[in-house]
Amino acid sequence: MPFAYRASDTDITKATRRLARKRAEHALAALSGDETPTEALHSARKDAKKLRALLKLVGPDLRGYTAENTALRDGARAVSPLRDRDAMLETFDRVAPGAAAVEFAPVRDALAARAPATMNEAALVAEFAAIFAGVKDRVSHWKLKHKGFDAFEAGLSTRYAQAKTAMKRAKTTGTAEAFHDWRKRAKTHWYHAGLLAGMAPELMAPHVALAGDVAERLGDHHDLVNLAALLPDLALRNALRDDFAAEIAGQRTALERHTLLQGARLHADSPKALTRRW
Repeated sequence: MPFAYRASDTDITKATRRLARKRAEHALAALSGDETPTEALHSARKDAKKLRALLKLVGPDLRGYTAENTALRDGARAVSPLRDRDAMLETFDRVAPGAAAVEFAPVRDALAARAPATMNEAALVAEFAAIFAGVKDRVSHWKLKHKGFDAFEAGLSTRYAQAKTAMKRAKTTGTAEAFHDWRKRAKTHWYHAGLLAGMAPELMAPHVALAGDVAERLGDHHDLVNLAALLPDLALRNALRDDFAAEIAGQRTALERHTLLQGARLHADSPKALTRRW
């Protein structure tokens, strides 16, 4: 079932409860299922991100937003190091496909040799499950102040404005930190567009696709930054390290150029114009 409101949702409070409950149940099923703890925690972390996006959409209208959002944020943050090594290997494979993979094979070997994060996975599973169980138990008490689109307007407008401002900062400064901030805010807007897409699919589909493209490319940019930061600590010949760093830098520059062009399209509207059009 899509993580989205439906055109038939006349009671937004009930619809929000449904979406939150289903997402919490999905996470709990993963955490109690047959996947490895690392896989289960990664899946649940994605559910936490979606739940937080839902909360940010209705947050100005929802009493208790801050406590729910903080619990999910802290739970997701605690498990994030578990996939670090695998994520960096996946990033290497994107940076150096085909013949380049042979040239830079020692880099991949050095990345693979890094020790995985040492964490008590069983405890993390139990703690994360408790967070989702708490959300599921409390969701029946959630109540929004407004009805219809009015329940979304403040959250949608505020988060979209933050993403637009973050894009301008990334364009002006060009720093990794600015692009990272834009990534987080653009991803929230992408989730918001997806959540509302079911109410007007034909109108929303192009915007959702564009927002998804921007968010994905900013995620790739973040991975490149993290991979570059690891290079000084890897046992590599200096020349090879420098060549691979140059490859990352070139791809990062190209990615920034493309994403800023796409971002200008995504954030062309003012926040007021966007909410009025939707």
